[in-house]
Amino acid sequence: MRLFGFLILFLFCHIIYGQEKTIDQLPFQSVEIYEGTEYDHSIFLEMDFGKSIVLNPKDAALIETSQIDSIHLVYTDYPVGLDLSDLNTSRLNALSFLFPNILNDASVKWDLIAQTKGRTRATASTLFHGFNIFYTPKKTLSTEEQIKRKKYVDKRFDKVTDQFLSMKLSEDSSSYTVLERMSSEWESVAIVSDWTGSMYDYTLQVLKWQIDQHQDEKIKGYVFFNDGDYKYDYEKVIGETGGIYTLKSSKIIEVIEKMAEVKERGDGGDIPENDIEALIVAQEEFPDVEELVLIADNRSPMRDLSLLSQLNRPIRIVLSRIPENTDIKAEINPEYLKLAIETKGSIHTKTIDLVSFEEMNMLLK
Repeated sequence: MRLFGFLILFLFCHIIYGQEKTIDQLPFQSVEIYEGTEYDHSIFLEMDFGKSIVLNPKDAALIETSQIDSIHLVYTDYPVGLDLSDLNTSRLNALSFLFPNILNDASVKWDLIAQTKGRTRATASTLFHGFNIFYTPKKTLSTEEQIKRKKYVDKRFDKVTDQFLSMKLSEDSSSYTVLERMSSEWESVAIVSDWTGSMYDYTLQVLKWQIDQHQDEKIKGYVFFNDGDYKYDYEKVIGETGGIYTLKSSKIIEVIEKMAEVKERGDGGDIPENDIEALIVAQEEFPDVEELVLIADNRSPMRDLSLLSQLNRPIRIVLSRIPENTDIKAEINPEYLKLAIETKGSIHTKTIDLVSFEEMNMLLK
């Protein structure tokens, strides 16, 4: 419970007090003419060509209680090739005036979009300039519900703060370190995570990396498994153990909610876990991702290794809980070596990457 409490506080602090977005940090793309994106819930905040004053600021009030999901900052590349960073920075500041902390909110996805059709000032002046904001409406609560909700949030925040102040994080940063090291090679990822008590910290590291490195686009979703919810050990049938939950999103708040749900449904029990069952679900739910990345406990055997033949994708295994200052290769659980070899995958620890089948076969022998 303390570790999950830290997650909430950690993400809260990152979202509210994270680094402020600047123009050079925004993903860039160009189009001839920006026509917006079809979406049920979006608004346009308009600005004149070459200006940074919002022409329709009252429209911002329409979404002040909504969750902002993504923002397009649109401008025209005219005069062609001129550095317009100062202008667009002023536009960001104007938006920040309407939505305080929006530039610090790590959950918002940004795009800087240049229009290339405006080859003259007259043409450029006819194009759209400003922000297209995409949002999720929030349910309107009654006064009684608002009071109840506030009491709950206040109580929860106090509890989380107390938990945070009394705990220490694990020094094993294996998940974070591996993702940082492999980020240039793993372009499209689904995370399959052992979400039982001993492994909470290692999936939190995935979220920390996602926030720190702004990698929302790279991670396509999560599959969490808790080895059968609260089933008794004798009830756990290979291939039907369950306790597997899929989230086809990398939005931080949604991931937190899913983590909370899975945690409440169960926390493991005996030592073996249903890794293969979860991987089978992942390959069915995420057929288009390039990499299935398993966050695994080196100390836990897989109860369902007999299902290995049902996997048809390379599995990238991130192993945690390996003692430091030891022969890392000698400490690797042979079951994970077999999983990597049979799926033509790889094994990654805090300090090494095993991608050679010959080397993994030698270790298995």
